[in-house]
Amino acid sequence: MRTELKYRIPHQEKIERTGKFVAISTFDNVQGFVVSSFDKKQQYVFVEGEVDSIIDYKRTPVFSMDKSQYGDMATKFLIALQKNNISKAIFSRVKTVNQVVDSNELFENLCSSYPNAFVYLISSPLFGTWVGATPEVLVSADNNIGSTVALAGTMNADASHPWGEKEKLEQLYVEQFVEDRLKSLQLQSLIKSNVHEVIAGPVKHLCTSFDFELNNCSVTHVVNELHPTPAVSGLPQEMALELIQQFEPHQRELYAGFIGVIGTDTSNVYVNLRCAKIEEEALHLFVGGGFTADSDVEKEWMETEIKAETILNVLQKR
Repeated sequence: MRTELKYRIPHQEKIERTGKFVAISTFDNVQGFVVSSFDKKQQYVFVEGEVDSIIDYKRTPVFSMDKSQYGDMATKFLIALQKNNISKAIFSRVKTVNQVVDSNELFENLCSSYPNAFVYLISSPLFGTWVGATPEVLVSADNNIGSTVALAGTMNADASHPWGEKEKLEQLYVEQFVEDRLKSLQLQSLIKSNVHEVIAGPVKHLCTSFDFELNNCSVTHVVNELHPTPAVSGLPQEMALELIQQFEPHQRELYAGFIGVIGTDTSNVYVNLRCAKIEEEALHLFVGGGFTADSDVEKEWMETEIKAETILNVLQKR
């Protein structure tokens, strides 16, 4: 397998690098392109100029659920959430499309279709080939000024009806978590925006933006404090993570981890959403939805179907 790294920060030029990904145990004092699995057990940094000595990628099976399987597992997930009084938890699934995919063509088309997203194509014998167009900033920084968002709640992008209480509550949980974590870091000049809508391809979300001064706090410190946010795990966090571990039949791998660039003055790190793993004759799309006590399993299924369209719509333009 050939190592690849291509990415495009929103509204900037596309970048391609030559080198290899290296497994690391911590991002402290690390600079460059970084990627982490959801559980932070696999973390990598891209080293420019070096060549991979590993040739073969050891493929790991990806479990894809159909609608019936999803309905069964999601119902059990919801019942357990209600029984344990968990405020919110994310249940995800894998949607597999059996076809040969030109990864470079898909990357180019994602860049064209989603100027407001962080778009990437990465490939390594360490984790396989992944592509994505994620709308969610985890931490960005320009010199001393940092920013992040609390993004949650999902609705069809062209929907005109008001946001429901379930979606508002879902976003509020994320907002409160992010604000509390930022305050715990004692960041200066913390400013919170009003809740507003953000369009992300075929869907839109509720969003609260935060700006702050980093001072002596590193970007990696903020990243580690925030990840995983309730937008990809839930609240209470530990209970939600246990629920995910118990009921999700697949490994999330790089899905819902974080990905981006850490630099001396400028950093852009994103939550790895709207992403897919590419294999020889299949595309595995990782999609999820936020469950609360009053969630409807059928509606949650439809939400994952809509989220999958971020990549499928572009793939079908070929």
